[in-house]
Amino acid sequence: MARGKLYKYAKVSVIVGAAAALLIGSSGCGGEQKAGPETSATTAREATATSGSQEETEVVRAAPGKVIVTLYFSDANAEKLVREQREIPKTPAIAAAIIRELIKGPTDEGLYPTVPRHLKLLGVKMKGNQAVVNLSRVRQSGYGGTAAEMMMVYSIVNSLTELPNVKSVTFLVDGKKRDVLVDAFDVTEPVARDETLIGK
Repeated sequence: MARGKLYKYAKVSVIVGAAAALLIGSSGCGGEQKAGPETSATTAREATATSGSQEETEVVRAAPGKVIVTLYFSDANAEKLVREQREIPKTPAIAAAIIRELIKGPTDEGLYPTVPRHLKLLGVKMKGNQAVVNLSRVRQSGYGGTAAEMMMVYSIVNSLTELPNVKSVTFLVDGKKRDVLVDAFDVTEPVARDETLIGK
């Protein structure tokens, strides 16, 4: 066979082979791809590889126009704070919305309120990474004492510091700085998050 014919034959063979490979590849990936049934659900599951095995993790997604916040309420002994996740309407004033949800109290069984229902939120302002929370005066009558006061403070602080832009909380009472929030807990300085108070 002449060199020119051999070259043409080889060139045609390469083109045919490439076309066949493309057809095989497209038949393998060009079929109908259906999204899993949980793709648009509020709760989706993702598989993550962990030391050679696959572990399922649950990802919670809020409904359109909603946001999921993490709130902290007291356990039965007023010793630990327990997380409660709650879906609330989206708002630019998310810090104020979180405190109002704390005032409403818990919805999960076994959790107890940390903030008195009569307490009024007078305002929340951001000062750098510090949330300045202005509350009305707490009526001491019927209030639960030092442990309850600590639970209230850290319920607010730990809930607000779940927000990425909040690192600490400064408390005002009726618009003024006070030494204590009710009668014992020192709030002269900004209060930072306390992970040791968080229970399971």
